[in-house]
Amino acid sequence: MAMATGRRFEACGNLEKVDDLPPPLLPDWSSLQTDVLAVVLSFLPVRERFRAGSVCQKWRRASLDPGCWTEADLMDVQTKISGKVTRAVIVRSRGQLRSLSIRFCSDQLLEFIGAQCPLLEKVKIDEVKEGDLTLLNKLFEPSIDSIQRFVQGCRRIRSLHLFFLIWVERSREEFTEMVRVLISGFPNLVSLYLDVSAVRCTEVQMVVRCEVLKIDIDDIRFIIEHLPNLECLVLKRAQVTDAVLDVIGRGMPNLRSLSLLYCGYLTRGGLRALQAARKDLHVTMKRCMKGEYDAEFVW
Repeated sequence: MAMATGRRFEACGNLEKVDDLPPPLLPDWSSLQTDVLAVVLSFLPVRERFRAGSVCQKWRRASLDPGCWTEADLMDVQTKISGKVTRAVIVRSRGQLRSLSIRFCSDQLLEFIGAQCPLLEKVKIDEVKEGDLTLLNKLFEPSIDSIQRFVQGCRRIRSLHLFFLIWVERSREEFTEMVRVLISGFPNLVSLYLDVSAVRCTEVQMVVRCEVLKIDIDDIRFIIEHLPNLECLVLKRAQVTDAVLDVIGRGMPNLRSLSLLYCGYLTRGGLRALQAARKDLHVTMKRCMKGEYDAEFVW
């Protein structure tokens, strides 16, 4: 016991000399390997990632490493420089970009994304925030050719959030073809947000008439046929009727979350039928009821 006590005092005595020792050498930022530093920088906002390259040569190399650019949220980038910044991000990613969110997209940029981002899994293109109409004069109006190139180059997409409003000159078939080319190109989709519509203007006896074309029951049937693994579906400003609701409930057994926004064609009977048939389905509806514009439902 005495020996043990003596050793304990001896150990405590040694602890008294710790203050005289030099501080331990701890690794600092300069010792991190470039690929590790790139991963650390990837958690910064996009603007700060670009700025990090001006700190020193090592940070410059890290900011140019593809590992720094696997994800990019550009929703807050000003519209006038959005395309330029998006291209710069894609170039730095060197094909490693997996998640991209942007507010503005041109035909040329959509094709560029398709050509340079084969590993993309999550894409969001949505110009208009809730209640914000400032960008409606710069609408995303993709052509069928740019959509085809985008689809062909980004087959791995699992989550797609898309807003666009286009002007069509001929018939609804033009709009339908565009929607179906888009849907059929991503068989691995598990999450889909669609706010897509078209405006067709015709002149009859010197009077211009405009018709808004929306996703309808035939488009929904096409989605069901081509996206069997869909788990989350959001439809905004679509032509969703009670019949469409029934088709969704019966045709999408893997669906776990359904959100309908500003659709405006449903009745309470249709809601009750879906609720009874799909108790496993989480449903959110906003301004979708006939004669009840402000009604909201969640179950």
